[in-house]
Amino acid sequence: ILALGQFASGYVAIGQGLGESIDVLRESPHLLSLNKANLAGVVLWVLALFTSKCAAIIFMSRFAQPGRHKKEINGLLVVVAILGLGSLLAVIVDCRVVSSIYYWDFPRHINYCPKPYLRWQFIAAFDSITEFLMLAVPIDLIWSLQMPSKRKVGIITAFYIRTPVLAFTLARNHYIHLLMVGTDTGLISKTVIIWQEVELTYSIAAATLMCLKPLVKDFNTSFGLGGEMVRTHAASGYILSNGDA
Repeated sequence: ILALGQFASGYVAIGQGLGESIDVLRESPHLLSLNKANLAGVVLWVLALFTSKCAAIIFMSRFAQPGRHKKEINGLLVVVAILGLGSLLAVIVDCRVVSSIYYWDFPRHINYCPKPYLRWQFIAAFDSITEFLMLAVPIDLIWSLQMPSKRKVGIITAFYIRTPVLAFTLARNHYIHLLMVGTDTGLISKTVIIWQEVELTYSIAAATLMCLKPLVKDFNTSFGLGGEMVRTHAASGYILSNGDA
């Protein structure tokens, strides 16, 4: 729902002139409407992106062992939620849209939204940190599970599908930098938004791919997954076995 709202705000922004050169936008009678659509799009983008991260983490909990690993997952969920809130605050705190200056025109909009480039560096950092954590945690989660290597690879693959999100973050951040030094923020902002959409769409798709049957069957357990597999405790760790055994 959040993603659909974000996509809708993008269509509204396009209708109000998104993608035009900055010279055209400065003279546009629709500049205030465009700015409102841009701000709404960024807010919904942050909410949708971090919600997709939380969904992926909740999915991780389906094969986490009771005890330390459950706490690890819960801790990661809290960290992602906090950094997501921090990203949201970076977007909205002490920022307002006006009818005379384009939202993405950082050099001129700085009087109405102080330090816009620094704000987006925080967002990029929070985004990258959460992605690195989400790539690191699954390795620890499956380390003590005694199962065939093929299944371990399947589990790792399911979560490492998210890896390109980091590349999309870096690409977006490159164009964020160009907003400060480029000559046409109107055209540059179009590319920033394109990378936002690519990252959000891929993040949602990656969370969805984790639920596909070929991947789910590799780590189905009796802990909320229909009982196809059962964990039994052994001295050296946890063993996954068929429930019919």
